[in-house]
Amino acid sequence: MMRPSLLPLFPLLLLAACATPEAAAPQPGLATATAAPAAAAPAAARPAIDFPATLGSFQRRGEVTDYGAASGLGRAAGYHRANGDYATVYLYDRRQRRAPEGAMSPDVAAELQVTRQELDGVMALGRYRAVEPADPELLVERTRSGGPGLRCNNYRITQTHGGTTGDAVCVTVLDGQFLKVRSTAANGDPRRANLIGAELILAMQEAARR
Repeated sequence: MMRPSLLPLFPLLLLAACATPEAAAPQPGLATATAAPAAAAPAAARPAIDFPATLGSFQRRGEVTDYGAASGLGRAAGYHRANGDYATVYLYDRRQRRAPEGAMSPDVAAELQVTRQELDGVMALGRYRAVEPADPELLVERTRSGGPGLRCNNYRITQTHGGTTGDAVCVTVLDGQFLKVRSTAANGDPRRANLIGAELILAMQEAARR
């Protein structure tokens, strides 16, 4: 079952994640890694990383959405494959350069927490009935080729029509930016969504090296 596209909602979700006292309050070990000062200048311009038409076993659907460099929201594109699996790939920095690269960056753990708050924000907007964590989570410290790793959190999401999807959110740091994949498995299995996210992140890392 298809989840609604979140591309048009992405800027709103970042605001929704900060709209509650719980989201706005500092969280030990997270706040300093996540929040940029309100008056922070945009990150220095860097060459844009492409969103290829073909990424791993996926094909890009539609054009790349650009939210504008000054916003810190970066760019995003949707991907799908013939069996019904689909994902959205995001590159953004929230107006603060991220380091170090890979899964072990403190920013990655913090961003996964923020993403959970954003999913709750989508639920509050009436787009989902429920968002529940699902095991297992994935941590890859280094890839087999020695490249930066990634982290994934899995979810079972109850859609407004009552159907449940298996979703994953995978995050790493690439070239000073968050590289995030939000994936949905056609068979409803969060573990498969997890592997989809990992495949697309590794493919984006490879594309960035070319």
